[in-house]
Amino acid sequence: MKTGFTIIELVITIFILSLAVVGIFNAFSIITILTSDSSDRLTATYLAQEGMEIVRNIRDQNWLNIDVGVPAGATWLDGLDVCFNGCRTDYSKNQLDPWANNETDYLKIDDGNGFYNLTNGTNTKFKRKIIITHPEDDSGNPIDYILKVVVEVSWNKKATILKSGLEAGTCEDNCIKAEETLYNWYNTPSSDKDILSFGFDKAGESYVINSDAITVTLPNTVNDITNLIAVFTTTGSRVMIGDEEQISGDERFSRDFTNPVEYTVVAGDGTTKTYTVNVIVED
Repeated sequence: MKTGFTIIELVITIFILSLAVVGIFNAFSIITILTSDSSDRLTATYLAQEGMEIVRNIRDQNWLNIDVGVPAGATWLDGLDVCFNGCRTDYSKNQLDPWANNETDYLKIDDGNGFYNLTNGTNTKFKRKIIITHPEDDSGNPIDYILKVVVEVSWNKKATILKSGLEAGTCEDNCIKAEETLYNWYNTPSSDKDILSFGFDKAGESYVINSDAITVTLPNTVNDITNLIAVFTTTGSRVMIGDEEQISGDERFSRDFTNPVEYTVVAGDGTTKTYTVNVIVED
């Protein structure tokens, strides 16, 4: 007796196979979507970390500027206050620019070195927004020595069978967010810049210090004032004649005091005060 498939059996078989093929296809589609999303999230994580490092570097550079007093009046917040409403930057900059929320915010990738930046290379799907704020104390007042840094990296996400599409700039399912708290551990530098005493370690000498002038009187036993070694104390961080730092009591910095000599005291905060030193020999 010969047997075979009936039409009904064939239709059922084709239906079952179709379901299997569609299921497998959908599974591969979902895997592809998830794989692509994982890659974007990994890239966004690195970009968020880089953004945080840029902010930290600017804070640290401000500390160095305060230490050397250049520019005068430098503070630890210089360049960071533009980010209270959001900003953008890249690794090649030493500053933060205001967030524009337009096409210029898209990061590019340099075809030569593979680095992400804002000026050169091929456009990417990523945007990076940095927001810096002061946290508040229990009374609602901002704490000026603490910064809360939030870095949001978002990307254009196409619509899929799972979710609708999203554009970069919105921090939803297409966004990696990193947060960190930065502190100002740097002690506020002193503005003191006075000379407290000044002389040449000569017996019988005396000195008078006014607001911007110092008069040193030497006994008539001193015959030569063209090679005197100054001995002084100061509240400043250093004492200068022109561009040369002076060291108290160091013979390498002996001076001719036939004419007035100007000493400039530099405070810890970079401000300065100049004294004119006059030497008089008693008759």
